[in-house]
Amino acid sequence: MPEAQLHPFGIVLAVVFVTSVGSILWWMLHPPKAEEEAPAVEAALEAGQILVGFHVAWGAEDLLRLACELGRQENAPVTAMYVTEVPFTLPLDAPIPEEDERARKAEERARAIAAEYDTTVRYVIRRGRKAGRAIVDASLHEPTRTIILGASEHLGMEDRLFGSSAEFVLRHAPCQVLVRRPARAKPARG
Repeated sequence: MPEAQLHPFGIVLAVVFVTSVGSILWWMLHPPKAEEEAPAVEAALEAGQILVGFHVAWGAEDLLRLACELGRQENAPVTAMYVTEVPFTLPLDAPIPEEDERARKAEERARAIAAEYDTTVRYVIRRGRKAGRAIVDASLHEPTRTIILGASEHLGMEDRLFGSSAEFVLRHAPCQVLVRRPARAKPARG
């Protein structure tokens, strides 16, 4: 039987192989401790409000009911925020009576829904160019654990060009985001 010969390259290759296998086995037998990270995540979620983007086009009443239920379960304050989108052609403080009236009616409805759930809902009206930006800004200024908003399937030309409010919030919010899309009508069979 011929004698085994040792070559320096073979020795290096063997050391690399044994080290690699050994480190993989050590990693598999010593997984990271998820328990240490969980309290930090839970503490972050426990602090803060549930912020509802309250707009008629988003199915606001269902969203507010969801927020009230979630707020009751998690013992969290609920804020319903109505954003009056001011066109870029007008100054932010320009009077828009029809939008102001819609915001007032939405506030009345929000208060009625909150009463159904025997909970307190803080109602805020903001003016902004885009609702998504206003919602994200509000979540950055006040501790927010969850943002709840709706998405419409019927996007206008501006939304198609610049993105929808829901898309903006999903991309930029510092917290959890729940987006609800209304159910689609079932096609007629015939």
